[in-house]
Amino acid sequence: MSDLLVRVPSAALEDVPAGRIYAADGDVIDVDFRDDVAGMATDRWHREHLDGPQALGRIRDARGRVSAAERELGAAVRDARAAGESWEAIGRSAGITRQTAHQRWAGLGGLRGLGGLDRLGTAAAAEER
Repeated sequence: MSDLLVRVPSAALEDVPAGRIYAADGDVIDVDFRDDVAGMATDRWHREHLDGPQALGRIRDARGRVSAAERELGAAVRDARAAGESWEAIGRSAGITRQTAHQRWAGLGGLRGLGGLDRLGTAAAAEER
């Protein structure tokens, strides 16, 4: 028996999910061939050895998708500003305030070169929009 399983002396004490297995003296060698015991042991092994690393892999994958989405969002903000959209409109589209939008994205490359012109080409301080 492995550390995962404990052999109990009677069928009444058996609790397979808890790892307490009853096996008569003649059945001890074959206990791992029982479907319920094999399934429990496999599930427990997966939980203890695979679930954590798999979850960490999912975190790394999600972080990559978040980074890609952030780059896409930044490019969209640059495009919106280049098209003359206000920080208020950008903030509204992003679900944040104009101030937060400005603080977050005003430093993006290419935005400083817009010269603070609105979509009509009139001078306006970008920070005030």
